[in-house]
Amino acid sequence: MNQEAKQELYRAGEFASRAGVSVRALHHYDRLGLLKPGGRTAAGYRLYHSGDFARLQQIVTLKFIGFPLREIKRLLAGADLAAALQLQARTLEQKRGQLDQAVAAITKAQRVLAARGRLDWRVFTTIIEAIQMQTNNDWTKKYYDDEAQKLLAERRQHWTPEFQARIQKQWARLLQDIEQAAEKEIDPGSRTGQSIARRHGKLIEAFTGGHMAIRRGLAKQWEDRTNWPPEFQKRVMPTERGGAFLKAALSTHWTGKYFDARARKALAKGPGLTSPEVQAHWKKLREDVEKAAREKADPAGPKGRALARRHAEIVQQVSGGDQSVIRGLKRIWEDRRNNPHETLSDAGAKFLEAMLKAAAKN
Repeated sequence: MNQEAKQELYRAGEFASRAGVSVRALHHYDRLGLLKPGGRTAAGYRLYHSGDFARLQQIVTLKFIGFPLREIKRLLAGADLAAALQLQARTLEQKRGQLDQAVAAITKAQRVLAARGRLDWRVFTTIIEAIQMQTNNDWTKKYYDDEAQKLLAERRQHWTPEFQARIQKQWARLLQDIEQAAEKEIDPGSRTGQSIARRHGKLIEAFTGGHMAIRRGLAKQWEDRTNWPPEFQKRVMPTERGGAFLKAALSTHWTGKYFDARARKALAKGPGLTSPEVQAHWKKLREDVEKAAREKADPAGPKGRALARRHAEIVQQVSGGDQSVIRGLKRIWEDRRNNPHETLSDAGAKFLEAMLKAAAKN
């Protein structure tokens, strides 16, 4: 007699009762192919084996932690459960943050009611809009790695609905001022242009908290901006003309911060720090340095020397060999933690410094 024949058989009602689920749920799992009955009676009633309890327990467990049934079917068929659990944990952490925000909104409303005897619905509506905005931003998760997701979850615990609403208003006002400045053809290097650049940097910093992992994710998100949901594009992305003004204002801001008059004059003769060609070279170099750091390559080895040569070529392209420009580039590097657009990780920065030091000895 085989093992299956030895197992006790249960009709659907008894099996459901013992398992703590409804018969309707069993029928639904059967239709989806999640849990097929082991057999049927002569009258056509479903029969389940005692061994089916283990399968049902897996289904109920995965369903409890939030997986949809079709995803559960894929996981039980052999998909990467570890990766799925990790992603689900991040999703639940974000939902927990949203629930915390909702509780905070209710608490705020209770305080207002207790103090005034009535609720200012305009304030409450603003809080709700902030929560909804955060909820609708789940599509951005793909841009942030595990480290960034963890940091963002920690930061969201301190982002009150009021704070979220205030930041949203500041972004809206900034976009409005960018468009007005572009329309009036204001000089990006003027006091107005530089004020806009500083406000932009502060808002970026408010989101990233200075964490390089979050900055990297934000950079990936920005590079893919043409694929953002249309409503999000309208809310945070300037027009083509406004974007050109902001880019020029930011370039002038960082150039003025790190380069003296002589260096700025020399930079004007070359491609500039923000030209697409230079930015593409820097981006590729950063990626390859990060990869070399992850692989624990020897900074003084062939890979390190090749990366150092590429670094020198980019510096030469930007500076034209002018020492005042090179000094400015060094200032940027030394102050990278205060630059909201720098994304190189600590490990990558350490590898870059080691490879340049090794190259300088040769």
